[in-house]
Amino acid sequence: EEIHREIFSTYSIGKVMFLSKVLSDIEYFADGQVAVVHIEEQHLNKHELEMDDSRDIIDMVMNITSVQGAALFREEGEGIYKLSLRSKGQFEVLGIAESFSGGGHLYAAGATLHGEYEHVKLEVVDHFLQRIDARKKSSKLE
Repeated sequence: EEIHREIFSTYSIGKVMFLSKVLSDIEYFADGQVAVVHIEEQHLNKHELEMDDSRDIIDMVMNITSVQGAALFREEGEGIYKLSLRSKGQFEVLGIAESFSGGGHLYAAGATLHGEYEHVKLEVVDHFLQRIDARKKSSKLE
């Protein structure tokens, strides 16, 4: 129990405050099917956290019942974002990552994006919405 708690269940006050801020700012699209999280460098710095402290956030977001896909944008510098994508299997996300010269697996992928946050976010969300629309159309044909 002590080892498990030390590895998986130990958060500093700073990490809990960071999680609270980031999770309260989730943006939802397509009736809650797509979630977008933006982690600014200042969030990590303010709470004296490392980049690794943001790894479990996308998994938390994917636990939301309505969410079928999620994108996490982690700011790595001025106009540079590490993009992590996840899907519960209703549609693939590898193609989204590949469209930004990234890679990964069908349902978990990533890329590095350059540009203004709102612009790159809308590009990624548009890819998700296209996949949702395609899924709806194919299910109507069946």
